[in-house]
Amino acid sequence: MQLLSVILKKDICFVYQPIFDLSSNIVIGAEGLMRGPDGQRPGFVFDQAKELGFSRELDYLCLQKSMESAPPISRLFVHVHPLTLLWLMKSKKIEELINLYPPEMVTFELVEMDNIRGYISELADAVSKLKKYGYSVAVDNISFGFERLLLVSLLKPEYIKLDRSFLINLDRKINQVIIKNLSNMAGEINAIFIAEGIETEDELQRVMELGVQFGQGFLLGKPC
Repeated sequence: MQLLSVILKKDICFVYQPIFDLSSNIVIGAEGLMRGPDGQRPGFVFDQAKELGFSRELDYLCLQKSMESAPPISRLFVHVHPLTLLWLMKSKKIEELINLYPPEMVTFELVEMDNIRGYISELADAVSKLKKYGYSVAVDNISFGFERLLLVSLLKPEYIKLDRSFLINLDRKINQVIIKNLSNMAGEINAIFIAEGIETEDELQRVMELGVQFGQGFLLGKPC
């Protein structure tokens, strides 16, 4: 796969995984998931982009393609790296995306949030400006560490997504406590709390018992 050719030819596609209200089984939106020209998963393609210095270009292409090819759904979740978001707002490139999908129906899902300590206040300002365009924000792979909780307080996301690693170890009491507390915290700030990667009936039942109302995963609906 020649990455530069992929970017120039926009040779990627998207599948969309539904997100459900677990109590009613109603679809509330879908997350766009990128696939490479030969079906490669995002990690493989983005690793190449990082090595070659094309991460931002690929990220922006993904935003364009995910909006252009999205089916008519009530809410579209699109991935974006925090540094790409900063660039979008500074360069006004965000205005090129407005006509691709109604902003009020799009949620920017911030990914790879582990190394943002040096520009967290700048990111908070960018998120605030993004919301003025009508977009909403989701924080991906939330955990219960101090930095992530500080991040939530600064960014005020409309959606908080729980990492699947907590579901894999649901027998651990500490994970149950964390999920319940995160769910309660989301409710306190009027954010929608979504459990990602629900793959078994047991996981579904247990996250619902812990107060999680929304979820996605292969058990509920595969990307298509």
